[in-house]
Amino acid sequence: MKRDLLTKLIIGGVFLNTIILPITAESKNFDAVAVYKSKCAGCHGAKGEGKSIFPKIAGQSQAELSKKLNGYKNNSYGKARKTMMRPNVQNLSTQEITQIAEVVAKF
Repeated sequence: MKRDLLTKLIIGGVFLNTIILPITAESKNFDAVAVYKSKCAGCHGAKGEGKSIFPKIAGQSQAELSKKLNGYKNNSYGKARKTMMRPNVQNLSTQEITQIAEVVAKF
């Protein structure tokens, strides 16, 4: 029984140090507003209102936006727009995508 507990503590510690803590540290240094302004606003507008051929993204939920952005990242969403969107999201983590989606969902 003590051996099982020790094994669980070791596995839990590894999980915490390799999965949870990096996400927390990553999100502390990530500025979703700045990333939106630099990567998104040029096409989607300062408040997600859309521009020219680029769609309005304001008014969508955080969950909907996250799903779409992750879909662009993994090529499961977007049809022809994938080629435009993928370079903007391919280097973002899931946590960073969620944070950007939270910013946009407040527009």
